[in-house]
Amino acid sequence: MTSQVSEAATEAVAPAPSSRTGRIRRFVDPIVFAIFFVLAWQGFIWVTGFHSVVLPPPSKVWGVLWNQGDFLVGNMLDTAVTIAWGFFLGGVMGFVSGVLINHFEAVKRAIHPILVSLYVIPKAVFIPLLILWWGVGFEYKLLVTVLLAFFPVTENTITGLNGVEQEMVELTRSLRGSNWFGFRKVSLPFALPFVLAGLRIALTESFIGGVLSEVLVPGSAGIGSRIVEAAAFSNTEFIIASIMVIASFGIVSYFLFLWLERRLTFWV
Repeated sequence: MTSQVSEAATEAVAPAPSSRTGRIRRFVDPIVFAIFFVLAWQGFIWVTGFHSVVLPPPSKVWGVLWNQGDFLVGNMLDTAVTIAWGFFLGGVMGFVSGVLINHFEAVKRAIHPILVSLYVIPKAVFIPLLILWWGVGFEYKLLVTVLLAFFPVTENTITGLNGVEQEMVELTRSLRGSNWFGFRKVSLPFALPFVLAGLRIALTESFIGGVLSEVLVPGSAGIGSRIVEAAAFSNTEFIIASIMVIASFGIVSYFLFLWLERRLTFWV
């Protein structure tokens, strides 16, 4: 009986599995899956005999990445400038709009229904108008990206601020705190996880906007235009390689932002 109790006590105080194993698996598992996916891709082509124009083998895609990697990355960096500025401006404008709509009832009644109607409309339908108004330069691509990044931040900011407990706000006022003090100490910390979640969505939308604006305007700078040019020559391996470069930039950006989000919301 004593030995059973001691064994149970030992199990109770035994340390949990090392978190290092979990961190390693977070990197190893995607790599293993990627290797399995590439092997399955190659095997599928061997079995079906698909022509490389329809689905090139991984070796051809790797050849494009190896031989034209600098060219692809250079064009992706051109697109990344649009993505970064669109994400920044759309995020700032979305946050400010959300705060104004939440704090001023007149602004909410006047603007929020319009924003909702614009939000549900596919953003691609605005692109012909933006081209007519701004041409096909950087301003046009920036506006498309801002348009896509703006709405998620606005809606999430409104949602976060609406969830603030009024008792806490009234408590700060009873302590003779200013509206700015209450916003900074109560409303903003509560709404911050919602705002950052909206910014995370806005980041992915910015990638969509940056590349989409280039795909619709061949000949401009950026990797989206290079994809359209490759499609004109049925250069499928170049298209897939370009998609992989876009995905790589997107994954790195997403996880960097996720790391920053966890640092800013350490109390959640």
